[in-house]
Amino acid sequence: MNDLVAKMRETYQNIVGVVVRKETLSMVLIFLFAAGALFSMFLNPQVYQMGIYEGDVALKDVFAPYDFVYSWGVDEEKTNAIQKEELKKVPYVFLREPASEEKASEEITEFFNVLAIEKNKETPVLEKISVIREFAPEDLQEKDIRILLAFKDNVVLAERSGEIVEKVLLSGYASAEGIVLVKEHGISNIVIVDDETEFEVMRPLKNVVTAEGLSDVLKSHIESAFPDDRKIRQSLVVLVSGYLSPNIVADPSRTKTREDNILADIEPVPREWEVKKNETIVTKGQRVTGSNVVQLMHISGILRQGATLKSFFGSALFFALIWILAFVYLSFAGKKYTFRDTKSIAIVLLNMAIALALAEMIMRSPQPSYFMPLAFMGMIITLLVGLNVGFLSLLLMGLLISMLAGGKAETMFVLLAGGMVGMYAIKDCRRRSDILKAGLFVGIVKCAAIICVGLINNLDASFFLRDGLWGMASGLFSAFLVMGLLPVFEYFFKVPTNITLLELSDLNHPLLKKLSIEAPGTYHHSILVGNLAEAACDAVGANSLLARVGSYYHDIGKIPKAEYFSENEMGSPSRHSNLSPSMSALII
Repeated sequence: MNDLVAKMRETYQNIVGVVVRKETLSMVLIFLFAAGALFSMFLNPQVYQMGIYEGDVALKDVFAPYDFVYSWGVDEEKTNAIQKEELKKVPYVFLREPASEEKASEEITEFFNVLAIEKNKETPVLEKISVIREFAPEDLQEKDIRILLAFKDNVVLAERSGEIVEKVLLSGYASAEGIVLVKEHGISNIVIVDDETEFEVMRPLKNVVTAEGLSDVLKSHIESAFPDDRKIRQSLVVLVSGYLSPNIVADPSRTKTREDNILADIEPVPREWEVKKNETIVTKGQRVTGSNVVQLMHISGILRQGATLKSFFGSALFFALIWILAFVYLSFAGKKYTFRDTKSIAIVLLNMAIALALAEMIMRSPQPSYFMPLAFMGMIITLLVGLNVGFLSLLLMGLLISMLAGGKAETMFVLLAGGMVGMYAIKDCRRRSDILKAGLFVGIVKCAAIICVGLINNLDASFFLRDGLWGMASGLFSAFLVMGLLPVFEYFFKVPTNITLLELSDLNHPLLKKLSIEAPGTYHHSILVGNLAEAACDAVGANSLLARVGSYYHDIGKIPKAEYFSENEMGSPSRHSNLSPSMSALII
């Protein structure tokens, strides 16, 4: 039993040991920040009470918390474009005229019957030609009739000519007026309808025979039928074309009916309206319109518009990737950072959380995204942790905030430009006034970056100049945040900055004044060591201010027994002359 209790106690102590380890605390802090930041990406910046209907009076001003697009009304231009495209797909209706086909077939059959009869008669050729001409087309010349009479196989001639007529009529022979109607509609296909059989045949317009192209079509068919007899081919073209007439007629009324049916099935395209962040959706006291209701639906609810399981996994992957990028960057940094440095991690994450909260507040307000004072975070982290970590934090938060603001690259550009200048301007800060100067530099650079973006995007000057003033105000706001938050971080995390060190280097500091009075030799020694240490650090690029301040205070422990140290004897006998070595060592 005792062994079991001892084992349980040991297990408990091991668990507690793991929990209280610095690495564990650092991981917990990172996880909590990532979870909070991930939740903020899906939290709607402006939850609006949706118990409001068209015709109600708005009780407050409502601004768009982010860019979005909503549908309202009908987009006539897009709807008409779709209708035109669909109408081009509707084939023009042509009706087949069997009477025209039967007439052409009967007339050419009768001609070849007469030709066969006259060919077998024992009469003069001119008399035969005279009889045949009565049944022949007007354009058929005497030489053509002679060629036809001279052809050996009249049966083959008649059969193949009949087949050619059938092929032409089967393709569809249209009048010029019908073709004009089709071309006016911009249609590339026709449908040939047979009322007797209710059979429909689709034909490309280019394959339909017209009066202009009839000769070429006949030449092609006749050449295939009589490849070796050029004379008979020429005569048949004149003969067959004389008997053919259009056998399909355009029917505008049936075409219109089909077009109406197609148009009835086309849904009108809703018109899309773009709403920009901070744009006024509804003003207090204004009657709410149907369009306002649709816009309010886009910003209602706890979660942002478009928050889905897919987007959640995408955001989680985004955070995983930026932590990987952070790890890769820090692995190449000059100083090695580990999870044991919990203090630095806490400082970084707390500043990032404050920056994220401020970004959310600004997104709820009508101020532009450029007003976000992200530079303060980089400036504080640079002063308390270091320039490398400050730059990395600025980069990661710039990515995150730009995504929250709609994924705009120009937002990230402006925020990073101001933040990087602020970090550079404050890295050697020694006075509070330097912070204000750094904020002024941040504002100027952000203003220039905003004007740059406005010029590139061809925006009206009034817009980007107004936003530029907000960028200038953001830089000054960042400076005030640094001046307000920096002492708090220094106090709670016990991290001295150059400003604190400069205050400690004041020779009127009470402790240094006490040292100068009670141990003047030690005081003089400390001042000289400080000068030497400062010069040495300047030579190797170390923190000379930290070395000098450390030198000033490195011997303050001598104050209670100052007279026992040689530099404070001032010509009087040594106190150690009457003491044993062990006692002297004990006092020192």
